[in-house]
Amino acid sequence: MTDFAFSSIMKIFNKIKFIFVLLLPMVILSACGGGASNSDPSNKTLTGKLLPPKDNQIYFGAFTNFSSQEDDVTEDKIQKFEELAGKPIAWSYFSNNWTTLNADNEHSPEIRYPKESIQKIANLGKTPFIRLMPWTSPHILIGDATKAVREADASEIVILCHQQGANDTPPHPISILSTHSELGSYLAQGDTEGACYDDFSMQSIINGDWDDDLREWARNAIDDRDENGDPIPLLVTFSVEMNGYWFPWSGIYNGESATGDYGDPNLADGPERFRDAYRHIIDLFRNEGANHITWFFVPDTVNKDEEWVSFIQDDWNDPINYYPGDDYIDWVGMNLYGATGKDWTWRWFSEGLQKKYKTIEDVRKNKPLALLEFGVMENHSTGNKSEWLTDAFTTILSGNPLDIQAISYWNDSFDNGDSEIADLTISSSDETLLTFKDLISNERFISELRFSQ
Repeated sequence: MTDFAFSSIMKIFNKIKFIFVLLLPMVILSACGGGASNSDPSNKTLTGKLLPPKDNQIYFGAFTNFSSQEDDVTEDKIQKFEELAGKPIAWSYFSNNWTTLNADNEHSPEIRYPKESIQKIANLGKTPFIRLMPWTSPHILIGDATKAVREADASEIVILCHQQGANDTPPHPISILSTHSELGSYLAQGDTEGACYDDFSMQSIINGDWDDDLREWARNAIDDRDENGDPIPLLVTFSVEMNGYWFPWSGIYNGESATGDYGDPNLADGPERFRDAYRHIIDLFRNEGANHITWFFVPDTVNKDEEWVSFIQDDWNDPINYYPGDDYIDWVGMNLYGATGKDWTWRWFSEGLQKKYKTIEDVRKNKPLALLEFGVMENHSTGNKSEWLTDAFTTILSGNPLDIQAISYWNDSFDNGDSEIADLTISSSDETLLTFKDLISNERFISELRFSQ
């Protein structure tokens, strides 16, 4: 080899060595996952789970009257509530309804990630709290069916598809709850026996019929960022008050007390199906990597001594039978209302909690507890709203009989079904507003949430 050739080869080798040395740090960074820029939103770690507050404090959130569908999220309603309350909220509670009407006003079952609502809440510095609501048909009690259904056994309840007539048919028919004893009179009016729609039965979720939609929801939650490019932590619950009779996902419509058609032959099918459907959803989200979601379980509180609905107190319908388990649930929630109708018996918050706390305590055990809905109407004949609120806040702050670590006031006004409006809002009267502002000003109620890393 000539000296010229050797010199040329060495020059090429030195150039290769220089390039290798130059690129080596980049190769190492890439191998360690550091190749992306720090400004790349996709490189930011997802926020963890909601932790209980410190130092005996209590988180303060609210549902701020997002329409009767509970999903019309606006910045104005959040800001107006905070202005009235005199304190910011930590989270904003709203519903993600799975059944909608399409452009032609036709029934359209679909599961959609509520990106716009989440963005509005997050950009105000609040945490979105989402109620996954697998509506099929709205279930309502009308007319003289109310008393019969409430006094009936679960097996006696019949679901009727109610139409208003050929020329006045609603685009989304209503399911009427009736009983076998009244079935004939309703069928004579033209109603049809059977559910109007059954898109989101618990069995359909277990079977995986909606897996693609649920995975897409989870992926959207992972990709979604606030205006600063940061991940948005989410608080989520699925199918609240599942042990009642007023929602289509209730245990009585998904197998009730029967034990032979699904799962463990020793367990009631209705609660077992709900439990497994919720587990299925959480498993899907975890498999997608949506680990920034805090999962809540929110049954209806039950007073075992009450007889207003017979089967509610049955052992098969106990909230613990619906519970997905400690490995799935992060927080347990509960709801507790006062009177929402003038003919309703007036009951103080403390009295209601004392009667109902045991069924919640049996479920929550070591999980943190949130009071996610509470409120009472104005102008009741035998009670005063301001005094009810004072009793409620005093009970909450006392920690007796339950250590409630978060509250979410249900700031809403709605038709209670008895041709009257139940005004639960904090501004229903000057007295109520002054009382609420004074009560929530207690420094133990805080507006900042803590999350694990």
